[in-house]
Amino acid sequence: TTTNNNNNNNNKLPTLKNIETYSNNQEPLNSNCAASNNGLSAQDHHQNEEIGDVRMIAQDLFQGHKKSVDRMMEVMRQEMDLLQDFETKLALPEKDHRITEQELLEYFESMGVCLDERNLIAKELETAMVQISTAT
Repeated sequence: TTTNNNNNNNNKLPTLKNIETYSNNQEPLNSNCAASNNGLSAQDHHQNEEIGDVRMIAQDLFQGHKKSVDRMMEVMRQEMDLLQDFETKLALPEKDHRITEQELLEYFESMGVCLDERNLIAKELETAMVQISTAT
């Protein structure tokens, strides 16, 4: 079912047509610009608005992606610490430290928490991308 979900989600990712729709549904970045043509023809003014819209979309995508990567890196740092701590326990001779079922269970549960957090971050980024691509 994961493959099917991924295929369905890929259909929701931004396309140039969807991004164009998004930009057409947004208000102008500078309302004063919309009120006067500043000596530009209507076509030049429209092209300038489109450039501003594309930049706004690009900034939205960039900020969402950067935030997602920053959060993912924090989770990965926590997982690296988790790995290092458990690896240290595994490296000890069994006569000095025997890993308990409780330690193993805590390690397993911590892995699950990290995995859930990474999945949540990825899903939030995907949702933001879909919102931009569908102009919602």
